[in-house]
Parts: sequence; structure tokens; C-alpha cells
Amino acid sequence: LVAAAVAYLGPLGHQARSELMSQWRADCDQRSLGILEDFSLLEELCEESQRQEWHSRGLQADPQAVQSAAIFLGAARWPFCLDPYQQALRWLRAEAARGEN
Repeated sequence: LVAAAVAYLGPLGHQARSELMSQWRADCDQRSLGILEDFSLLEELCEESQRQEWHSRGLQADPQAVQSAAIFLGAARWPFCLDPYQQALRWLRAEAARGEN
């Protein structure tokens, strides 16, 4: 699920991400793949302390921004995303300037 999320969820909004994750999870359950009941994409990609640090450095607190940051920084390559207001771009540039990813 984490690999699929990193590969495909970047350009989607929060609602679409949630719906697709629910569909994927149901498919995994149907195939008896043993996904944990308390599975959380954010918990798999980053720690709570890391999310709090992102917020302190200017990341918005909305769920989509946090998921996007976790996906971007957890990916080996830059995933595709839509950023019409360039908020993610500004935050990612600041992170890159810090030398952390």
C-alpha cells in the first residue's frame, strides 16, 4: 500500500486519496494479504515528531499537505503532484536548502 501511495497518490486531492486507499485496502483484504487494521500511511512514511517539525518550518497543517510531504520526502524519486498555488514548491525548496530529505 505504501509503494502504491507513493507512486500514484501525489497528484490527487485528499478525498480521492482516501477513497483510493480504501479501495486498495479492500482489495488487499479480499485477497487475504493481511493488512493491519490500524494501518496508517502517515505512520509508515514518517514519525509524528517529524510531522511536527515540518509544521514548525511552515508546512500547512491540512491532511493533504502532510500526506504530500510524507510522500515526497519518502520517495526515492520525485513523485508527480499538482501544486497550483506553489505552496508545496516553496516548502520543498526550503527543505532542500536545509539539506534534508
